Amino acid sequence: MTVAWGGFCSSQPACVTVSLRKATYSHASIIARKAYTVNVPSSAQVALVDYVGIVSGRDVDKFAITGFTAVRSGVVDAPYIEEVPLVLECRLAQIVQVGIQTMFVGEIADMKADVTGHENPRDVGEGIWGSGCSASKGSNWSGA
Repeated sequence: MTVAWGGFCSSQPACVTVSLRKATYSHASIIARKAYTVNVPSSAQVALVDYVGIVSGRDVDKFAITGFTAVRSGVVDAPYIEEVPLVLECRLAQIVQVGIQTMFVGEIADMKADVTGHENPRDVGEGIWGSGCSASKGSNWSGA
């Protein structure tokens, strides 16, 4: 899923939100699976991710078109994208209706970060979340 509305909402426990309209394919999936993943692309992947946000998974196979690989999470019941450098795997903690949007609060159950090629692991995701995000290989998350 691609979302425009989202962000960190708690550090203890570590949680992120995503907000979607009920009409979206991802909305029903999150309700059914009680989980979602946040996949943060590299700057080289932005055009592909932009495309993914424009088309619906009801109409096209986004993975086939983009060349991304869906991976089944071993932690939550939601797939993640193998090729992105940063993945947050979230268990649905709360649902809040805000106007025409449904805000899903997800507790971060695991984080995967590919720091290959980065001298400083903090560089992974820093352009999106600022210096409050620390990353290393494996499961680790610490937020400001």
